[in-house]
Amino acid sequence: MKVHQVINLKYKNSIPPASARRFLRWFLRDDLAEEVQGDLEEKFYATLKKNSLFRTRINYWFQVLNYLRPFAIKKPDTANMQQNHFALLRHNFIISFRYFRRNATSFFINMLGLPAGIACALIIYLWVSDEFQVDKFHRNRDRLYQVMENVIQDGKTITRQGSSGPMSQALVAEMPEVESAVAIAGVQKNVLTYNETDLQADCIYADSDFFKIFSFDLINGNKEQALSNMNGIVITEELSHRIFGSPSEALGKVVELQHNAQFIVTAVIRNLPRVSTLKFDFIIPYAIYSDENEWVNYWDNSGVDTYLLLKPGADFDGFNKKIGDYIRIKTNGVITYRTPFATLFSESYLYNRYINGMPSGGRIEFVKLFSAIAVVILLIACINFMNLSTARASMRLKEIGIKKTFGAGRSALVLQYLGESMILSFLSLFVAIMLVYLLLPQFNLITGKQLSLGPGTKLLVPGLSIALLTGFISDSYPALYLSGAWMPWPSTDS
Repeated sequence: MKVHQVINLKYKNSIPPASARRFLRWFLRDDLAEEVQGDLEEKFYATLKKNSLFRTRINYWFQVLNYLRPFAIKKPDTANMQQNHFALLRHNFIISFRYFRRNATSFFINMLGLPAGIACALIIYLWVSDEFQVDKFHRNRDRLYQVMENVIQDGKTITRQGSSGPMSQALVAEMPEVESAVAIAGVQKNVLTYNETDLQADCIYADSDFFKIFSFDLINGNKEQALSNMNGIVITEELSHRIFGSPSEALGKVVELQHNAQFIVTAVIRNLPRVSTLKFDFIIPYAIYSDENEWVNYWDNSGVDTYLLLKPGADFDGFNKKIGDYIRIKTNGVITYRTPFATLFSESYLYNRYINGMPSGGRIEFVKLFSAIAVVILLIACINFMNLSTARASMRLKEIGIKKTFGAGRSALVLQYLGESMILSFLSLFVAIMLVYLLLPQFNLITGKQLSLGPGTKLLVPGLSIALLTGFISDSYPALYLSGAWMPWPSTDS
C-alpha cells in the first residue's frame, strides 16, 4: 500500500512543497535524487499524521536543506557547458549573419538610423561632460570660493563679479575662516620683448598666494617664491616655446614688458587645462598693478577679482553673513548699496545667472536641455529600430515554431534575438564613432570647445553603455514577442 493512502482524508490532496522539490532536484546528485526524494516524501506523509500541514511542510524544507552538503551537491560539467555555450554562440552568429544578408534593405536602414542617433548622443555627451569638468581640476575646489557682489542700481539688484582691491588681504587678516586669499586683475593684452622680438600675450596680475589657491602645475620654478619678487614673471609652457624654444631655456631669462619694465622668468606653468576659465599667457605680481592704479587701493572700487580658500570645516553660511556688511563697515557707512558674498568657484561656470540677487540657474539649463535632447534622439532611433524588427517578426514565426518543436526554450530564443540586436548595436557604435570623428571639428567651431576623441575623453565606458542599452531597448519587445509566439500547425481534420 502506498504511503499516502494511509493519510487521513483531510490531507488526501496534500503534497510536499513543489518549490522545495524543485530546489532538491536542482542541487542534488543524479545518482541520489530518486532515493532521497522517495525517503523525504515517506517522511513527509509520516509526519503529516502527527503534525499540521504547515509544520510538516516546514519540516520538509528543513530536511531538503539538510542535504546541502559537499558529498550530495552535483558538480557542473564545466567543459561540456563551455563547449555547448560556444556552439550555441557560433550557431546564433551564423543565423544572425544569414538573416542580415537576407534582409539587406532593413539592415542598411538600421545602419543609417541607429548610428546617427548614437553619434548625436555621443557628441552631446562629450559636450555635457566637458561642461561639468570646467574648473573642477583644482585640488581644493570644495574650499575655493570667489567673492561677488549684489549691487542696487535704479531700484534693482544686479549681481557682478569683482570686489574692492583691499578685500583679499583684509579677509585674510580679519576673518578666521579664511586660510588664504588672492586678488587678480583681469586679462590684458601686453607686449613682451626678448632679443628685439616683440610678442603679444595675455597677462594677469596676481598675489603671491596664487599657487596656494589654484592648482596650476609648474614645470620649473618655486611656487612659494614665483610671484614674491616684484620683478618676477611666470609664463606658460606654450609661451616659453614661442619665446625661448623650450621651458628649460626660460628660467632666469630677462624679458621686457611694453618696452618699459624688465622682468625675470621665475617659473613656467604647464599648459592650462582647456576646462579652466582662468586664461592667461603670463602672470606678474599684483603689487605692480596696485602701484600703477592708485584707485584700486580704496574700498569704493570693484575692479578686482577676489578668490578665497576657506579652512576645512569652516561655516560657509556664517562666513557669508559676516561679510555681507563688510564694505559698509570699511567705508564707515558711506557705501550701503554693495553687498559682497562668496560662491563656490567650481560652480560659478554652470550657475552663473542671478535675478534680483538670487541664484537663478545659468548654463546648467542648457546642459539639462541638451541631455534631454540626447535621450530623446536615442529613444527615437531605438523606436525606429524596434518598429522595423517588429514588422519583420511575422517572417520568423515558422523559424520559432520549428525551434520550439525541437525543444528550444524561451530564454534561448530571447538571447538569440537580443544577440542579433547587440551585434547591430555594436556595429552602429563603430559607425557612430567614425561619424563623431568626422563631425567633431565642425562642432568645435560652433561651440568654441576643444573636444576630441583622445584617451582623456573616457568615451569607452559611455560608448559601450549606450550600445548595450540601445541594443537591449531596441529589440526587447521584438525578442519577447517572437520568443512567446507560436506557429500553430494547420489542422489535419477536413
